[in-house]
Amino acid sequence: MSKLTIKILSQDYVGSTVKVNGEAIRFKKSKDPNDKPITRVGEIELGSKKAVLEVSNWFELERKGWFFYAFFFWLIGVFGILSPRYEKVCHKINFKTNLELMEGKDDSLVEIKFISPFKLGYAMELNSNFTTSLSNESNRYTRSYIAERRRKVVSILGFFGTIVAMIFVANLFIV
Repeated sequence: MSKLTIKILSQDYVGSTVKVNGEAIRFKKSKDPNDKPITRVGEIELGSKKAVLEVSNWFELERKGWFFYAFFFWLIGVFGILSPRYEKVCHKINFKTNLELMEGKDDSLVEIKFISPFKLGYAMELNSNFTTSLSNESNRYTRSYIAERRRKVVSILGFFGTIVAMIFVANLFIV
């Protein structure tokens, strides 16, 4: 059995899911004093010398029942005043690569660095100390037009809902 260690070197991974051979990895803050404070580390045991690494993300507004989630958090956020805003441009990460481990090495390290979608067009850089071959099936950002459209709907309905709520509360105090 070999151990695969994955380090994420940037903050932009928030909301992303990292899977190795279909199994999601849980990340923790790095305890190494030489690492930057934003570094996250995850480990997984591999049964073979080949692995498939996948990174993807999702948006709340793409889920089934998205309107009920948005309405619920709009109410809890005091009619949208305290609610966090949704992203204006929804970039989805689509990354998949095949890793082939070197023979005789039990511990392997992969470093992932997310790249801003406005810089180079590809999603992330991958550095490793162990692979004999690395083939990227996909490494790019795509836009989620569904999430962007739904964000606009939520913003418009939230604006009008806040005005209606303020009028309702004002009428309670006037009478």
